[in-house]
Amino acid sequence: PLPLKKKITFYAITFSIPVLFFVILEVTLRSVDYMGNTELFVDPQIPSNEYLIPNPNFASKYFFYTKTIPNPSVDVFLQEKPDNSYRVFAMGGSSAAGYPYGFNGTFSRLVDDILTDAMPSHEVEVVNVATSAISTYTLVDQVDEILEQQPDAIMIYAGHNEFYGALGVGSNENLGAFPGFVRFYLKLQRFKTFLFMREMIVDTGQWIFGSS
Repeated sequence: PLPLKKKITFYAITFSIPVLFFVILEVTLRSVDYMGNTELFVDPQIPSNEYLIPNPNFASKYFFYTKTIPNPSVDVFLQEKPDNSYRVFAMGGSSAAGYPYGFNGTFSRLVDDILTDAMPSHEVEVVNVATSAISTYTLVDQVDEILEQQPDAIMIYAGHNEFYGALGVGSNENLGAFPGFVRFYLKLQRFKTFLFMREMIVDTGQWIFGSS
């Protein structure tokens, strides 16, 4: 039998090889920006670099069969919250996003106008991150990033898509009726390796069942 020290070394090397493989894969995928940036807010590349907007690509992580990804509105707000700011975020599905009237018909625009009139000494920022065809699973996934932006209030207008919305039990993007599992799945999507493996599995499944 191997001495204890050699056994420990052997098991350490055996364990580290797959870990190292996935670390290298994750670093590689991040370096090539695989699937793009899926954070909730991004820099709109305005020359001053002072602003953020809801990321047009963030919903891509919720849709693994649907190829046409819905986008949120482009509400610009300051990266650094001013002292006199009153910052509000609106969350929800297509109704909150203004459907069928478009982004100019959202209730958040009305709230923005009302607050601007009512609070003339404040810099009012109302940011709508609502997106069509999403369920409240995705709202839970967005909360931490919204809280990082120091909101004074959060408005939620949702509930229409719990069955057919992304990750709902009646959706093509269905993961079953186990909320704990779905929330764990959403946390795993922070890793590019997981997104890569998900796409490989989905594409393979579509190729097999599509050709049968």
